[in-house]
Amino acid sequence: MATEDLPFYEYPVTERMPLLPRLLALVPGKNPRNLQRLHYLHRLQKKQGRPPPPGVDTEWQLLLMGGHGGIGHVDVFKDDQVALNWYNRKPERDLLSTQLERGMLWRFLREQVLDEPGDMAPQDLQAILGSTPSVGGMIPKLLVSMDTGLEGEHCYASGTPGKTEVLLKVEPPEYPGLLSLEALCLELHEQSNFEIPQWRQFEKDGLRFLAIERFDRPTMQPMESLFSVIATGRHDVQGMGDIMLEDLGGILRSLKQVVTLASGIEEALYRRFLMAYLTGNGDLHLENLSLLGDKTHCRLAPVYDPAPMRAWSRHDLISAIPYDAAQYHNEADMFLLFGQTLGLTADHVADLATTALKDTRDYVDRIKSCSVPDACPRERLIQVALRARENLQSALSDSDKTKK
Repeated sequence: MATEDLPFYEYPVTERMPLLPRLLALVPGKNPRNLQRLHYLHRLQKKQGRPPPPGVDTEWQLLLMGGHGGIGHVDVFKDDQVALNWYNRKPERDLLSTQLERGMLWRFLREQVLDEPGDMAPQDLQAILGSTPSVGGMIPKLLVSMDTGLEGEHCYASGTPGKTEVLLKVEPPEYPGLLSLEALCLELHEQSNFEIPQWRQFEKDGLRFLAIERFDRPTMQPMESLFSVIATGRHDVQGMGDIMLEDLGGILRSLKQVVTLASGIEEALYRRFLMAYLTGNGDLHLENLSLLGDKTHCRLAPVYDPAPMRAWSRHDLISAIPYDAAQYHNEADMFLLFGQTLGLTADHVADLATTALKDTRDYVDRIKSCSVPDACPRERLIQVALRARENLQSALSDSDKTKK
């Protein structure tokens, strides 16, 4: 791989990391409900005459097919001509420009996401949406355009002039109420003075959607997840579990030697972890934290994907980034000391934790009043939030006693 600074960059391929991290992020995720992966695998099978075998070769083919137009600033193509065709293209169609096409999309999603019986298949995504950039994650997503202000329910092909580029999440049946809870957390973060992209929640034909404006558009700007940044420089990092929470402070200090990070980035990062803990978001991993900008100025991307996943027992993690639990009295003690590993003083950490408690003081009441299906594990999330709040308040009190 060549870059503007280095004529050649070699990255060791392994089974856990079959591609350069920044490229792996462009490959459709392996979640069984990833619409793009199902679509591209079918195209590969049709081309090869057999199911594509698992491995690096298949992942590379998926990258060439769907590794452009996605989240971030990196596009990958088979060759220059394919790239020229892509950049010179005109939007293939106004997606959902007629009642028939609107019905086709909703029908496709009901069959593919809600598992309703029908005769549509993953490959029909191409006929409905045209070229479909890949999107990772466990929740089904589409990259489309919507009217300015995200008003209405009309969607258009990604890149349609005069429209707003959005990430459209579709709620799967195994996570009832997830998007309503995520919308609540987006609202809570915004009211707590975090930078939040424009968003809108709506329902259509039995489907629940959350449209989130893409902050890497309309002007394409460099964007990398913290995981991609770290794993590219450290070849021993092959997955999320290879980085400890306590290491992040040192990583940021090392990063400052090669790029200019925005002032106060440590505080901004720490506040996100406090909010994640208090809202039950155990899924704040390093792919849900990104940097925007170039090496002359990098800042944290706006908050995205703050869903309180601890509502579901299979996602009940205090932190998606591992930490050495044996070092701490309890989980709240860990979060207070974590702030200090980022270079913040103990008093500053206490002030930020106190502010986070104040900002989330009515969170449980808002969960109770949130409009969610009966099957949503709302009560579990309430208990998680109450316990986190009690633990953090107790840890702050113990810290005050120690100072005295």
